[in-house]
Amino acid sequence: MSELMLDVAMAALFGLKVYLFFLNWGTFSFVQHFDEDFHANFFIL
Repeated sequence: MSELMLDVAMAALFGLKVYLFFLNWGTFSFVQHFDEDFHANFFIL
């Protein structure tokens, strides 16, 4: 039983790491595109 719990805990931890990685990557990607759009609009103005 404890081995199963350990497996579940490891899987949950791994899933959390992957989720946070994609969350950070998505945020960074969004900010980068927003920054590019902002500069493009700024130069047009």
